[in-house]
Amino acid sequence: MRPTHDQMIEAVREHGSFRAAAKVLGVSDYWIRKQAAKDAEFAASLKAAREQFGYRGDVPPEVRPAPLKLDVKQDQMTLVYSTDNPELGEIGDLIRNAGLDPDEWLVTNVTLNKWEGMTAPQWSEEHMEKRNSKMPLNQWKVTLARKPHLILAAPAVHVPPLQRPKRRRPTLDKPELIVVEGDHQIPYNCKRLHAASLYALEDFYKRHNMRRHVFLGDTLDLPTISAHRDHPAAMALVNECIQGGYNVLLDKRTAAPVDVCEKLKGNHDFRLESELLGRAERMYGIKPASLTGEEQLPALDLRRLLHLERLGIELVEDPRGWQHAEVELVEGIGGLVVRHGWLTSANSAAKSLQKRGRSMIVGHTHRPEHHFIWDPSAEVERQAVTAGTMSEVRGGGGKLYPHFVPCDTWLQGFVTVTRWPDGRFAIEHARWTGSALRWRDKEWTA
Repeated sequence: MRPTHDQMIEAVREHGSFRAAAKVLGVSDYWIRKQAAKDAEFAASLKAAREQFGYRGDVPPEVRPAPLKLDVKQDQMTLVYSTDNPELGEIGDLIRNAGLDPDEWLVTNVTLNKWEGMTAPQWSEEHMEKRNSKMPLNQWKVTLARKPHLILAAPAVHVPPLQRPKRRRPTLDKPELIVVEGDHQIPYNCKRLHAASLYALEDFYKRHNMRRHVFLGDTLDLPTISAHRDHPAAMALVNECIQGGYNVLLDKRTAAPVDVCEKLKGNHDFRLESELLGRAERMYGIKPASLTGEEQLPALDLRRLLHLERLGIELVEDPRGWQHAEVELVEGIGGLVVRHGWLTSANSAAKSLQKRGRSMIVGHTHRPEHHFIWDPSAEVERQAVTAGTMSEVRGGGGKLYPHFVPCDTWLQGFVTVTRWPDGRFAIEHARWTGSALRWRDKEWTA
């Protein structure tokens, strides 16, 4: 049933504008104006009711007009409102009416645009006398910027130093085993693969002369400080990643307490530094005061946050950036190095080898590769290997990770290097099948 004139006048008197009154009454403001155009007395009563309201624009949140336009960019949004009232009213209500949370946005600019337009033939405030005359128009433009996340990264919960067994004497006539693993993306690492890998590391250490352990980067995921938009499927906080990373590294070192353990940075690990350089560059590298005169580590250095010194893990860095740092496993012209990896295209391992000129193990792409290439100039065989990932894949364990790779081709596992005293080496893959970790003729389950 259409509202009566008295009901429309009362709604305008209560809510201050034709649009707000129309929304409350369940009709269009055009219909109200059309009724007023037919009855001069009714039109005068509507005008008086609006003036009695005082043009305050205090329209209740439930009847606020929605924005006519939303211009959305990364971490920025512009709302455009058309209003009969010269007062904007409560900005927070307008933001909420656009489906946004005012606590997550900052108002960076508010602009009121005013101009004159022609009245519609069916309506004028004084009925037919001012048909097609000019009338004032108002438009509000509200520009918002997403509030930055407050990040208070703290070191992992302290645990006493790792109790490592006595250093073993080198065995000159037996080959040594080296384990290279990476791309854990903690806390989105595969928990079952992690458990199985601990059994494998114990076996490697006790029975296969394991002497070295290398983590090739992306130990932590740090999704909330990446350059990408936040996503509900990956919202782990910084401290959750740090504590989870420490726990995983502690498990690995306990299972195989080898004398030499190194960690490279990956692009995900670098997000801590990238966040500082992008948002608080003048705080980059800030250090605690020194009490003993010794050089202090920066407050947000991975060595401090993950207690790497206590775990007996060396952080291998390069001043040019994480892409350049590498660990040399075998010396010489036919030797072998490990990097995190910086290429994401197909055959990234072989392309990395062509650029570096030495046999190489990389990660980064989460897709295992193994290429054998003959180098005629040096007369040596070179190998290019991409290790698998230790992260969760295709929603295993109830996780929705990775959410950003539709129909991913990731495969899980790590690689081992058998190194003989004369410099020869062999690279082998340890593959996770989803239920078991397989290497040579052995198998370990969670």
